[in-house]
Amino acid sequence: MSGAQAARWLGLTAQAIGVWGTRPGAPIRMTDGKREYQWPAFPRWREDQLVAERVRPLNDLDLARQRKIQAEATRAEHELSRIRGDLVSVASFRETMSAIAQRIRAQLLAAPGRYSPRIVGCASLPQAQRVLDEIVRDIIAELREG
Repeated sequence: MSGAQAARWLGLTAQAIGVWGTRPGAPIRMTDGKREYQWPAFPRWREDQLVAERVRPLNDLDLARQRKIQAEATRAEHELSRIRGDLVSVASFRETMSAIAQRIRAQLLAAPGRYSPRIVGCASLPQAQRVLDEIVRDIIAELREG
């Protein structure tokens, strides 16, 4: 069958059938310098080629493309979470935690000088414990306010 006939039967252009005819293993025969497409072997072979292309195992380039697409999607999700305020950077978290730790440290270092007069007059251990409990609650309240 000629290229023009094969193209008509398969619903392809003459150029497309020519490309298929140059593929390795295509069931064609050269006669007087022209391709003759073997029928019905050629359409079966072409269908097998199309199926094989759809189910072919992924090569390194395909895998790399998939990883790239997945990484871009993950990055976009992280960016959206950051914009929404659901995600913070490690540097921002460390900065916040450092500020909290500095406030706690300052309150604890100031406690002995600030609160010792309250404890000096205590007559018993239970009374001193009550005073210390009040002092700790005062410090926690100051930290909450600051």
